Amino acid sequence: HALRDGKTFLSHGRVSEAEECFERAEGNFHDEVDLFAMIARAYLQVGELNRAIGHLRKGLKLAPANAGLRELADTCLRLKQQAGK
Repeated sequence: HALRDGKTFLSHGRVSEAEECFERAEGNFHDEVDLFAMIARAYLQVGELNRAIGHLRKGLKLAPANAGLRELADTCLRLKQQAGK
């Protein structure tokens, strides 16, 4: 439920509440690599690139060879460069 709640908060622009929910989800599933990708995608959809990248880094620490995480991280970094952030 924490992941769903976090996405709901994000959709309403409530980033800090979303982050709390995502942290709870990570605490419950700290070794679930796909969770980090799901959270990163949620942040990416609302333009929170730095937060997305942070969650991708956590996932890549667990699975450095994960092609999906790497591709998503590359996308986030490219968008960040394009935005000049």
